[in-house]
Amino acid sequence: MREREEGLAPGKVMPARKITPGKQPVKIREPKLDDLASSVQIYQFRRAQQKMLSDKEKEVHEHLITQVKLREMEMASKPLKQQPVTLTTPLPPSESISYLEHNIKTIVFGEWEMNTWYTSMYPPTVACLPRIYICEFCLSYMPCNVGYRRHRLRCKRKFPPGNEIYRKDGLSFFEIDGALQKEYCRNLCLLAKLYLKQKTVYEVEQVPAFLFYVLTEAKETGCHIVGYFSKHKAEEQALPPATFNNLSCLLILPHYQRQGFGRMLIEFSYVLSCVEGRVGSPERPLSDH
Repeated sequence: MREREEGLAPGKVMPARKITPGKQPVKIREPKLDDLASSVQIYQFRRAQQKMLSDKEKEVHEHLITQVKLREMEMASKPLKQQPVTLTTPLPPSESISYLEHNIKTIVFGEWEMNTWYTSMYPPTVACLPRIYICEFCLSYMPCNVGYRRHRLRCKRKFPPGNEIYRKDGLSFFEIDGALQKEYCRNLCLLAKLYLKQKTVYEVEQVPAFLFYVLTEAKETGCHIVGYFSKHKAEEQALPPATFNNLSCLLILPHYQRQGFGRMLIEFSYVLSCVEGRVGSPERPLSDH
């Protein structure tokens, strides 16, 4: 409790470490092929390369998922069935939760590589991997470094969707309606669940019922996410008129923690309540980070 009050991370939590410039995935480029063959041959070579990569990714995913299923069956002390275990083999209901949860140990998020603290409900083809790659602008998640590099070169988003409602000294707040930006908000909840022991599971399933307020820091490359808080829409809250939850879930990403941003998010939630003419308080239990 004292560590939490003083703003210190728990001992078991490893802080995010920045990737050195030489190791940044985006720095890797394809060698020049223009002088080696005709444009048609180079195009065919690249298509064949992409197909091979896609086939290998699928093969690796299926292998990892099979290993997870076999381990779960062994831990449950159940005899293996005669039929082969494949990607489409359904799991018993008692094993589905543990199967969907484990294995993601680190994420690459922009120029940062961060250890995860908890589990999240990513799809099985991603949840089985020890490391995943997340675009810091659109929050799309990818299983491999090659796909992540290509996505970063193509991604045109440089700031969160929604309305910018506050800007000062390079910091901005964006208000995002979960009903209008379901995919982005769902990905935001999945990311948050990696660093929150409680919360966000309900939001992942009921994203349209929430408003999300994302705090960003403006740099030359775009608006980088610092953290966010969400709140249940007033019309969706089954509470008496005199009661209002102005904050449901709050997260500051590990590489921005202990810099006062958490307090800023909380204060901003109360400012919004005053603007709306409502009296509110955070939803219980409070988020860890």
